[in-house]
Amino acid sequence: GTEEPGTLSGALLFDILLGEVAGQRDRLDVSVSHYLRAAEESDDPRVAERALRIALFAKDEDAALTAARRWVELDPARLEARQSLAMLATHARIADEAYEQLEYLVSAAPDDEQAYEMITGLLARSEDRELTLALMYRLIQAHPEAAEAHLAYGRLALHADNAELALREVEQALALRPGWTDAVVLQAAVHMRLEQPEQARRELEAAIAGQPGNIDLRLALARLLLDLQDLPAAGVQFQEVVRRKPEHADARFSLGLLAVEQKQYGQAESHFRNLLASGQREQEARYYLGRVAELRDDKQAALDWYATITEGDYWLEAQIRTADLQAELGDLPGARRHLQSLRLQDPRLAVRLYLVEGEILTRAGELAEAMRLYNGVLVEAPDNHEVLYARALLAERLGESAQAERDLRRIVEADPDNFHALNALGYTLADRNERLDEALALIEKALALAPDEAAIVDSMGWVHYRLGRLDAAVEHLQRAYTLSGEDPEVAAHLGEVLWVQGRHAEARRVWDKARRDHPDNLPLQRTLEQHGL
Repeated sequence: GTEEPGTLSGALLFDILLGEVAGQRDRLDVSVSHYLRAAEESDDPRVAERALRIALFAKDEDAALTAARRWVELDPARLEARQSLAMLATHARIADEAYEQLEYLVSAAPDDEQAYEMITGLLARSEDRELTLALMYRLIQAHPEAAEAHLAYGRLALHADNAELALREVEQALALRPGWTDAVVLQAAVHMRLEQPEQARRELEAAIAGQPGNIDLRLALARLLLDLQDLPAAGVQFQEVVRRKPEHADARFSLGLLAVEQKQYGQAESHFRNLLASGQREQEARYYLGRVAELRDDKQAALDWYATITEGDYWLEAQIRTADLQAELGDLPGARRHLQSLRLQDPRLAVRLYLVEGEILTRAGELAEAMRLYNGVLVEAPDNHEVLYARALLAERLGESAQAERDLRRIVEADPDNFHALNALGYTLADRNERLDEALALIEKALALAPDEAAIVDSMGWVHYRLGRLDAAVEHLQRAYTLSGEDPEVAAHLGEVLWVQGRHAEARRVWDKARRDHPDNLPLQRTLEQHGL
């Protein structure tokens, strides 16, 4: 077409209208073909852009590529058009065309950092890691002195799980631009991937010694220290960030969480109150002030905090804690009314809130009422695995083992990789000392799916004990004891097997510690009573 951009011929208008109408009627194939024809006829880049969006929405990659080429042809200076074409050409494995667009982006973007960030984001989305690395390598060859290019290559290499290449490139970037924060942070990430945490730590500490005021480096070091479980050292870094930049909400929030973790509740409270006063991360601060009040056993103060949360990610959690606390304060009917009103407000949360109610009833010893609740929910949602699982555990507690087994088998038949159900079924059989070969097979499968799940490692120990393999039993139970943070039920099992092995002093040590830490744990009490302790 030769008409002015912005004016539409009859045929063109017809194609655009047909494209729109077909799109609204979900006939995307018709819509795409009319829009493509319109893009070819019109000199208006907006038509080509619209054709591209519709083709992408219809997941028609060939049409999208055609539309992107037309868009670049009509508006060659538009970076978004070039990005789209680069991405689609990469996806179609047309390397030269993709490279040509990337090269244009480098030359046209306002600065190198922005250009290579754009390119990294674009190439990281491609599944073809080999091609993206090859394209990036060509850009490096063309711009060997650009530190940003080496950093981008390093990022893509790490994304493609090639940590050695990533390290080489990030070192090259740092040689060209010494002390560059982004490169130092990536270098630490690469060392972590190569399982060299001490090296990562040393490099970040050295960089900070050279730039003590650099907050991004301090935050990177703090996060690394959290990964290494060195909480006090991480706290020192967050503290330093807050000292230099008191309004840094994320660092202050992290300090609050660390204080909770280390049971320094006074410090935690002052950090969260500070956030609240600064008007930053308010809803989270209110939630954690509620948690701190709970941890100090001030249930009423906790309820008051939770009542001030009106929105955000923590709203639901606060409502659930509120119901829990009402029940703990002896107002079980109030807790149930609270959950019911929430279900009426948002029916999508119904199942989650029924599960909470069932747990609250179970904890309050109202087992028959909890069973009635689960039965009712399963009439409405007969295949809900979470509710079936909750009912199975409750049935087991009520001594209705046939019901428990039926529910767990239903879950496993529908979802053979549900390791919670596989484990519960295996453990139920092992605990009843029945069909131990089947129990072992179920638990082995669960353990293969979740090798570090403490409850499954515990079940594996218990089934070995039932099979008379005491050494294997102790080995698994000791591992479960560590993994679970010294859970009292695991302690009951571990002590039991040590006792049967004749290691009475060791068994007593495990049991005594569990009894000191968890005086109210029923399975532990039952085990101790059996041994007259």
